[in-house]
Parts: sequence; C-alpha cells; structure tokens
Amino acid sequence: MEISLDEFPNLKRWNDELEKRPAFIKGKDIPNKVDHKKDAEEIKKKGQSILIK
Repeated sequence: MEISLDEFPNLKRWNDELEKRPAFIKGKDIPNKVDHKKDAEEIKKKGQSILIK
C-alpha cells in the first residue's frame, strides 16, 4: 500500500532523499513479506481448538 505524499511537500522531499540511499532501499523490505494464507490457517486451527475443547 502506497500513501501519496503530495499534500506534504516537506515530507515528500525528505522521502525522495531517503529513496536515493541504498541502505534505505534495502531496509524497506524488513520485515519480510508475510504469507497471510498460512497465518489464517494457524489462527483458524487455534480458534477451533479453543471452541472444541
């Protein structure tokens, strides 16, 4: 999800400067992408185990 910074010129300028830095670009992927399907299955199983006791 991207947020437009057009309404915030100072923040946009600062972000544009950061985008030029290799460490910033590399760090944008942290935390790693999450597999929501896997998480949903785990949550479903935990919920079922609570209800079926």
